[in-house]
Amino acid sequence: LLKFPTKDIVRYEEEKGRIRSENFLECGEKVHFLINVLRDQGIRSGDCVVCYTKNSEALIHYYLACGLLQITCLPVTDVFSPHLIKKFIVQSKATGIVTDDDKNKFFADAGIKILPLKILNKSNPDPESRFVDDLERLLAASDVEKPFLLQPTSGSTGVPKLVIRSHQASFRHAK
Repeated sequence: LLKFPTKDIVRYEEEKGRIRSENFLECGEKVHFLINVLRDQGIRSGDCVVCYTKNSEALIHYYLACGLLQITCLPVTDVFSPHLIKKFIVQSKATGIVTDDDKNKFFADAGIKILPLKILNKSNPDPESRFVDDLERLLAASDVEKPFLLQPTSGSTGVPKLVIRSHQASFRHAK
């Protein structure tokens, strides 16, 4: 991040085939903002947070923030019904859900914190912020053996299940 702040880290394909990129600095600011939102909501290391969206940009920031905070991620999409997602929430003992605004109504009675994705759009980092130091401190404190991802299976046996992946397994897979 410090060596190459303007180097592209992610590219998004938008409608009509346009490509938009995000550099380390831009991505880092958004991830740090999300980390602070999660902290402010009382979500801590060891918790599980569901992310229910098709927004790939939000998912990337969510994965990075959860990874740095040692929070277990449970990404779900419209492939699963809200009823089944509620079962996943109970199974995983999730403490929060990051979701699109139009999906908030499905989870009002789930007994977890609802974090609308529009929160990310309010990201307005302070240029004097020392977010790089905070991100590096979180990365140094990471425990690669902790659960990182709860991955729903296809349900080919009749009932979808959740598979646990550690940080280390995810890093090995990414390489």
